[in-house]
Amino acid sequence: HQLPPELSALAINVATVESGAVGMCSEQVMRHYLERLFQTHDLMLLKLLRNLTMHEGPAMHAAQYAADLFALVQQVEGEELLVELLGLIGNLRLRSLPELAKLVSRYGLVELLQRQLVP
Repeated sequence: HQLPPELSALAINVATVESGAVGMCSEQVMRHYLERLFQTHDLMLLKLLRNLTMHEGPAMHAAQYAADLFALVQQVEGEELLVELLGLIGNLRLRSLPELAKLVSRYGLVELLQRQLVP
């Protein structure tokens, strides 16, 4: 079941403010959000996660799932989902991703981006 669009929009907007994001996203809650994302590929949830990860604490919580997020890039259908997912990955802090080069290589991110950027 999904939230009504108005509640989703409110949560997405609250997540742009750091105090709101921190209040909405403990480590355990981030795990729950991401598990749901991996199951549903819900665009509104992905928008929420992208906004949450603009902030340090939520981004650190999400970094634990970097490999799963990179794998999801290969699975999502639709440009909007892909853009939001890449935005979320882009919000992760480099210092929390010591294996970044390996992840990019393992999941073919460069090749995927090359295919997407061809007119």
